[in-house]
Amino acid sequence: MTRLKIMVVDDEEEISRLLTLKLRQSGYDVINAYDAVQATQLAIRERPDLCILDIGMPGGSGYTVADRISKNCQTVGTPLVFLTGHASAEEEAKAKHIGAFALLAKPFNSELLLDTIVQALASVGK
Repeated sequence: MTRLKIMVVDDEEEISRLLTLKLRQSGYDVINAYDAVQATQLAIRERPDLCILDIGMPGGSGYTVADRISKNCQTVGTPLVFLTGHASAEEEAKAKHIGAFALLAKPFNSELLLDTIVQALASVGK
C-alpha cells in the first residue's frame, strides 16, 4: 500500500522537524519546504496528498502558496491545513475563504492535528 505524502511548509526549523517526526511516526511520507517559492515548486513537482502551511514565512504567505496550489491543474483539490501562531477568527475566516480544510494554532496539539489530517484526507477520498 502506498503511503500518503504530506508537505510541511514552515520556516521555523524546530516546528518543521517536530511535524515531520510526528507525521512519519503516524505512517505518512513527508516532504518539507521552508518558504513560499520552494513550497509552490515542490507541491507541483511532488503532488502531495495534503499540505500543512504556516501563514507567515519568507517569499510570500501561506495564503499565497494555497492560492497557487489551488489554481494549478496538477495540485488543484489538494487539502490544505494552516498551522499558525496567529490564530484568530479573522485568520480562520480567511483560510476557509481560500479553501483550507482547517486552521490550527501553534503550539499544536498532535492528536488534533492528526485527526484533522485524517478528516481532510477523507474529504477528498484518501
